[in-house]
Amino acid sequence: MRAGRFFEGKNRRGDVHGLGGDAIDEELTRRVLTDIRAQPASSAITPGLRDRLKQVVEELKIDALSSGR
Repeated sequence: MRAGRFFEGKNRRGDVHGLGGDAIDEELTRRVLTDIRAQPASSAITPGLRDRLKQVVEELKIDALSSGR
C-alpha cells in the first residue's frame, strides 16, 4: 500500500506461501529505505540499521493486519 493504493500479486510462480510474508516485508523495507535516502539529512544506511528497519516494518505490518486498520 502506498498513498492509499494497494498492489496485487498476480503471479508468485506457484509459491502462494511467500505472498505477504518475507516478500512483502522486503518490498516495504525497500520503499521505506528509498524514502529515507531521499531526505536531505539522511545518514548512511548500515546493514544493522537496515536489519532493524526490516524488523520494525514487519512488526508494524503484523500490528496493522491483526488490528484491522
